[in-house]
Amino acid sequence: MTNRKQLHDEQQIIDFIYSGNATFTLVSIKTGTRFTYKVARAKGDSADRPWFAMVLTSGDNESGYSYAGCIFPPKNHVVVSTKKSKVRADAPSMKGLSWLLNRLHVGNGPLDKVEFWHEGKCGACGRKLTVPESIDLGLGPVCAGRAHAPSPKPVPKPEPKQAETATEASEDTQAPVVVAEPVAQDSTVDIYEQMGLGL
Repeated sequence: MTNRKQLHDEQQIIDFIYSGNATFTLVSIKTGTRFTYKVARAKGDSADRPWFAMVLTSGDNESGYSYAGCIFPPKNHVVVSTKKSKVRADAPSMKGLSWLLNRLHVGNGPLDKVEFWHEGKCGACGRKLTVPESIDLGLGPVCAGRAHAPSPKPVPKPEPKQAETATEASEDTQAPVVVAEPVAQDSTVDIYEQMGLGL
């Protein structure tokens, strides 16, 4: 019996990914394509140590993971290839993970194109989850109670700037002017079609 659980809350997903030893699967709602990942924190005491990203590349779902690269939040929210990377940065699995991390942290809209599943193991220690509340969180009761390194928080979405009120803006009582921030063009629109992530 498996205790896999789909997570929906974006902050809960971020906390799970960066809990220290997370195993999770992304499933494209459009195509059904799925990739399973491990994201583990580098050992040590340095606050800026990276997370290592691995992707399942063989049928052995315990040891069939290949090293893909590092994640350095809050500096960036993509997988950065290194000399030891075994999975290319342009592989669909890596594009999917980078898309997820960017979407979660930059806030480019809801995660309505993928399902996020933890694999029934604690995201911090990797032990099998059995307590219903732990399955819901993706963390065991002991690990959930420990103080983990703070998860990188999403960048808040900028609010459109509103001009000062008419009486403050000018003496001739013009109506307030709303100045919208420019919308950043999503440069990743066309590269995620294999997972059905195109917008």
